[in-house]
Amino acid sequence: MVLDAGISGVYLFFSYYKDGGMKRFPITGMALLVMVSMFFVSCEQNAVSNESATNNESSEVDFTNHPPTTAAFNVRNETPFTLVAFRDSVNLANLLGGIPAGSQNHGIWRNPVLFNVAGGVAMVLVTYEQFLANKGNLSVLNNAPLTRMLVFHNHEQGNLMHYTISGVLGGLHRLVVNNPTSFNVDLRIGGIQGASLGFVPGAVQSATFYIIDGNINIFPVIRYFDPYRGTVVTFYPMASGQPVSFPFNVFDTVPQMLTLDLTPILGMLPDNFHGMTL
Repeated sequence: MVLDAGISGVYLFFSYYKDGGMKRFPITGMALLVMVSMFFVSCEQNAVSNESATNNESSEVDFTNHPPTTAAFNVRNETPFTLVAFRDSVNLANLLGGIPAGSQNHGIWRNPVLFNVAGGVAMVLVTYEQFLANKGNLSVLNNAPLTRMLVFHNHEQGNLMHYTISGVLGGLHRLVVNNPTSFNVDLRIGGIQGASLGFVPGAVQSATFYIIDGNINIFPVIRYFDPYRGTVVTFYPMASGQPVSFPFNVFDTVPQMLTLDLTPILGMLPDNFHGMTL
């Protein structure tokens, strides 16, 4: 038996073939209503199922833009990547939240467990694609994050600390930085107030960043938290009355390896520092 369906004039009918002949019968209004209802219920169930799968895939990452009253700090993401942030190392217990690509003033939640004491921490950033591709073994991303940023927070209240992730990140060219100093050095692009490429901890010989083509001027800035005064102290090397910078000109479709040695800044640090209350 073969079933068929069609419309004749204003009548909806089913046809079936049996024993070489065709028979048809009309569908009543009630039967039609039941059939249509079943169709839409099925579609809705499929949509809900697909939506649930999507939500389950990303439910671990909080992309909420938290207001100053509940945010630890704010982030501007100049990269084309949607990012996932962690405190100190990449694992779900240290998950801070997600940062949409191009976001201007995104508030990271002041998690009372991860931000329980005022001070500075390393914020490790990976792309959302990296996160999804390595959910079964996130620890491998500790060796290949997009960058690490030094961020400061106040665990008791919101603050005005704002951090900008440089759009220079995520290119083909490899920049290897040697920091023989005892300071955490933040690498700013274009000026001491510029967006951050990331930071290099003290006594680290080979921190690696991947950067895009262009004329890139890197300004080393040193920052640390003074717990006695509750302030973030900032200073930077000076030469001839100007902040020291390291220029790089990279225009090549072939990946290049560049090096930056911060040894010279040891003899260029000022005697006077300035601090900002956290």
